[in-house]
Amino acid sequence: MTLRGLLEFLNIRKLTPVIRGPCQHAGAEHRYRPSRKLQHLVRARNATCTAPGCARRAASCDLDHTDPHHQGGRTCDCNLGGACRTHHRLKQRPGWQLTQPEPGTFTWTTAAGRTYTQTPDPYPA
Repeated sequence: MTLRGLLEFLNIRKLTPVIRGPCQHAGAEHRYRPSRKLQHLVRARNATCTAPGCARRAASCDLDHTDPHHQGGRTCDCNLGGACRTHHRLKQRPGWQLTQPEPGTFTWTTAAGRTYTQTPDPYPA
């Protein structure tokens, strides 16, 4: 079966690319909980927890807003990432900071001031 045949069989009409570089917020949603489509895109982009050294699969992670939703953070792929429950809670502790300079790139700053950057998982072109 060809790829086209497989996509037709699965009834997939259009694939949504994962954003690289600056976000235009075209996929932003006006609600707290992301749609299944947005959840899938974020988990495909970062297949594991976004914390440095954590190998927990994104499928079992919380989808976390980098900038809190209740403080104006968007529900958009440029503001969402998978974080295991431990790291989701850790980023909210005093002294810790998490930023997402571009979709899928996460910069963690520890309470001790050390900085670690996690990038999206590589996929063949």
